[in-house]
Amino acid sequence: MSLYLKTDSFNPSIYEELVDVKNSYSKFRKNLDLLLTDFHEPETIDDRVVSRLGMNSVVTKQSVGSIEELYSFCQKHLIYYTCRSPVKVGQADKTWGYLAGTDVEKLQTIGKKYASRNFTSATPKGQCGIYRFGLTVENNGDIYVCPDARENFNPIGNVNNNSLLELIGIRNKQYPLNSDSGYCFVKRHRNPEFFTNI
Repeated sequence: MSLYLKTDSFNPSIYEELVDVKNSYSKFRKNLDLLLTDFHEPETIDDRVVSRLGMNSVVTKQSVGSIEELYSFCQKHLIYYTCRSPVKVGQADKTWGYLAGTDVEKLQTIGKKYASRNFTSATPKGQCGIYRFGLTVENNGDIYVCPDARENFNPIGNVNNNSLLELIGIRNKQYPLNSDSGYCFVKRHRNPEFFTNI
């Protein structure tokens, strides 16, 4: 079993501001400490560290000063770390000025500095594994290209009506695959500003 945590800061006030739950940091930190003592057992295989514990951060205007500490913590404890810039979907779309505003390039640069893979599902080549090699199935059977590509995106089919071969064909026709390292389907369609220098 593998476990992936999401946190953007070890600063209690920033953490609670971002998750919008008062007095939640101490519980989070207690659970993290329990994971380190009772679950986390990294091992080295052929000069490569294999960890079943990962941490993902999103670089925002609020968390930008916390990323180096999170990265160092993960390095010290051999926790797999990914860091990415925000995506303009869901709640983030409604609070974009607060989270990123005009600092898009700065946030993207910081994310790349502290993590060679900016996706929780990254392949060794830095591709988004879910987008590149998978499909997203909703509870009602609707199929989407990516878990984040639901709001303002139409389903490409439904498992009750389409075979897997048909769904892959529909996906490839509507959205030709991009195998570039760091390519994010949703950011390309919702945040084209992230791709100005790519």
